[in-house]
Amino acid sequence: MLTEQEWSENYALMEGVNSSSPQMIDGDLNTVGETETIGQRYMYGSSWGSAVSIKLPQKKNIRRIVIHTENIKKLNIYADKGGSALSETDWQLIKEIKSVKAYPIVIPVLYAFPTDHIRIVVTDLTDEGANRRKERAEFYRGTAPMERGMYGFAGGRRFYSNYQARISEIEIYGYKTAEETAAAKSDTQREDELNTILE
Repeated sequence: MLTEQEWSENYALMEGVNSSSPQMIDGDLNTVGETETIGQRYMYGSSWGSAVSIKLPQKKNIRRIVIHTENIKKLNIYADKGGSALSETDWQLIKEIKSVKAYPIVIPVLYAFPTDHIRIVVTDLTDEGANRRKERAEFYRGTAPMERGMYGFAGGRRFYSNYQARISEIEIYGYKTAEETAAAKSDTQREDELNTILE
């Protein structure tokens, strides 16, 4: 088992990191970003999801991801293995969460390869059921807002849908290198020696 001191710095806070939702990587739990809707949801059946991507300035072996949210129920995490002549990205699924048990969501990544780009795809929300019931009622009353973006059809009538996850912060960690661990121990030892002298 790794102790807390053996995790790397939070890669998401490194200089040069970019995200499709900057509020999720600003180090402030009080700011909240929303995932971007992808695909479509229909009243009966689904090809829906929403996502956020984070691009690091250099490749890292990612071993742990922490997502500060309260409304994600299911999600998948993808890492870019590196593009090719046919595509800029080569996404590979590295973790599938079929049921979130606690918040914040702490996700260990057992298998990792060097990557500088991850994508978190949300496939279900805790409040989605309530949203769908409300939307269905609004739709059949004729009061559903029509500016939500994505649309589908039910009973020959159109309705709009835009289910997004709300995330206040995403943290990304790897393991400290042997050199970093040795340096940290050396710093601690020097600090202890200084405290002994001052006493």
